[in-house]
Amino acid sequence: MNPAAATPFTLMYRPRDFDGTVAFLRDVIELELVSAWDDDGRGAIFAVGTGRLELFWDANPDAARAARPHRPTASLDALPISISWQVDDVDQTVERWQRNGATIVSAPTDTPWYTRMAVATTPDGLLLCPTSPLP
Repeated sequence: MNPAAATPFTLMYRPRDFDGTVAFLRDVIELELVSAWDDDGRGAIFAVGTGRLELFWDANPDAARAARPHRPTASLDALPISISWQVDDVDQTVERWQRNGATIVSAPTDTPWYTRMAVATTPDGLLLCPTSPLP
């Protein structure tokens, strides 16, 4: 897939630990790594549901942002967020993530808005919320 193809959303952020976050999302959460680069700063794009999660890392984030205004300069300390996307089976997804070493903040639970949802956290503190519709 072309990493520049239009998607419903792209969330961009600068993790505190770039290598650790990339490894966690790829190996523990098993997100698809769509693209990665290591020139003019580092970056990685992961497929998340129907969207994308783009990570940036620059030794001098302020200079990088001056050249490319869309690049975030702060870690998640400055912008607490979570990502939610639909999976086929939340319980199976969470079981697999736990076997891979993920920290589960909230076990799969039925919600009042007719979904089943769980919450995991990356080593950086990004909250990942897989959901599936209730029958």
